[in-house]
Amino acid sequence: MNLSFQDATDEELEIYKSVVGAVVLAKIPLRRRDLRYFLGRDEGEASITSIFLKLLSVILPGTPDEFIHISHLSFAEFICDPYRCGELFAIRRDVQNRTMALACLQVMRAGLCFNICQLPTSHVRNVNIPDLASRIVHPHSPLLLGSDHLQTAIVDVEVVEAVIGWKS
Repeated sequence: MNLSFQDATDEELEIYKSVVGAVVLAKIPLRRRDLRYFLGRDEGEASITSIFLKLLSVILPGTPDEFIHISHLSFAEFICDPYRCGELFAIRRDVQNRTMALACLQVMRAGLCFNICQLPTSHVRNVNIPDLASRIVHPHSPLLLGSDHLQTAIVDVEVVEAVIGWKS
């Protein structure tokens, strides 16, 4: 890690932690386009590409199924352990889970709505809807499953406000 990111600025290290943290701690596989929600800013593809190029031996971003894959499962354990990885590069689970929970809550607030699957009626059981699986696919579906991140996130005023939908 020291060699790959030896000249990284504080801002680049922050982007690195957001990108790698999202990939490592996501409950389901992410696509590259999903990463923009976890960065907390409008970062260009160049920053993400630069990070992935430096970590190609452990993270595979350009797979045919469009999902980002970790090639060595032990990488997730290593990168979250400040003693093994080094404090500068370690992903803090509580901090990253807070970031991911906030991103997921923001997407939920913007994307969830009544009858999101556009079913013709609610009087039919799910098992009797032949195309239900295809209706469930949503452009933000990985981010609509973010409640797991709340369980291990650092809870502060911003997180509570995001959950209850109230801003001071």
